[in-house]
Amino acid sequence: MVKVAVIGPQEIVQRVMDEGGQLAELEFHPVPYVREADSLENSLLIDHQVDVILYTGPVPYTIAKKNARSLKSALMYINYGGTGLYRVLFQMVKDGFIQQGTANRISIDFLNSEEVIGTFEELEIDYRQLEILELKEFVSSDEIVERHLQLWKNGKIDSVITCIVSVYKKLKELEVPVYCIMPTRTSIMASLRLALVNGKYKTSENNQIAACQFSLEATGNREQLLRFMSDALQTSMQQVAENIYLVFTTKGLVLSLTEGLKKLPGFMKKEHKIHMGIGIGITAKEAVLRSYMAYQKSEDEGDNVLYVIGDENSVIRIAGLEEHAERMEYQSRTYDEIIRNIASETKLSISTLSKIKYVSEALGKYDVTALELGKQLNITLRSARRILKALADEGYAQVIGGEQPILRGRPRQIYKLLI
Repeated sequence: MVKVAVIGPQEIVQRVMDEGGQLAELEFHPVPYVREADSLENSLLIDHQVDVILYTGPVPYTIAKKNARSLKSALMYINYGGTGLYRVLFQMVKDGFIQQGTANRISIDFLNSEEVIGTFEELEIDYRQLEILELKEFVSSDEIVERHLQLWKNGKIDSVITCIVSVYKKLKELEVPVYCIMPTRTSIMASLRLALVNGKYKTSENNQIAACQFSLEATGNREQLLRFMSDALQTSMQQVAENIYLVFTTKGLVLSLTEGLKKLPGFMKKEHKIHMGIGIGITAKEAVLRSYMAYQKSEDEGDNVLYVIGDENSVIRIAGLEEHAERMEYQSRTYDEIIRNIASETKLSISTLSKIKYVSEALGKYDVTALELGKQLNITLRSARRILKALADEGYAQVIGGEQPILRGRPRQIYKLLI
């Protein structure tokens, strides 16, 4: 059974559910929204429960795709072009808003110009005065409404075609002639069949082997804790060295216990003082090797820090309990030519540079002090200063100012990162 979340306006979500009822291998999780901007939050909430997230159109997909690194499900959307556009154009011909042999003044959002012009050419409809708002990134529905409205008020268009239900409803209220492209039965079924294929692949991926290597400090309830961990991981464990245990489970179960590799599993509570590394691989040998590398990172850092090493040597670090959970992802080995060159010139490790790059991109912040960098990477102030100096010496960071500490002391230099 493939689990599919359907995210979009209530009326379209319901239509997808109704059409998909004939596909017995799909289990649907409806997630309707009122505002397109809510689609990311809804995606993050449902992500760890499903295999595929199917968006009812390009707008919510565009929003979520920018944060794809945080989402583990396969992401898809129903294409609004093709038959959906044909149906709207036929209706507009019927209503008299499109006429053969005359210039048709219409504004259209989100569809790419090549697809729109190709459709108009096939139907032999004049497209020379179209206003195509080809939006590559998310723009609020209010802003899209305003763009259409101004074109209409300024006499540049006679009607609007939109892909967004909320834009359609607002323009309708403003008495602007507007048509909404809705997914057709054909496009819905094509997307659902593709979701089934992607979901089966995702499910097989979740059945990859996960090896968990861990140790814990001696406590009065050691045996009870080991039994609890064994039950949570749904497998037996073996002792591979003094106070070091190895467990085999699946990637899918690890994702479930960590809510999609975003939080520590419930048994890693503060008082238990556990070091744990998880390796994921196609073979047991591959998984064990990666679990050993991940365990070494956890042991070097401190209690209750989980490291996960998966495909292509991606490293995920999870620390902090409950609402204070912190997650970092980077590549322990990368083929990014730029990072490799910087590592060669600065003598810094690729993993350190990857961490800095990840944190900077995640926070959207490239101005940093040594104190801030130390906290972000969980390293000493001295190490952070050494890293920033090495970057600055080779031109990959520059001092752009300073800030005065609240208490006495010398001003902290502020560096602008250029990696």
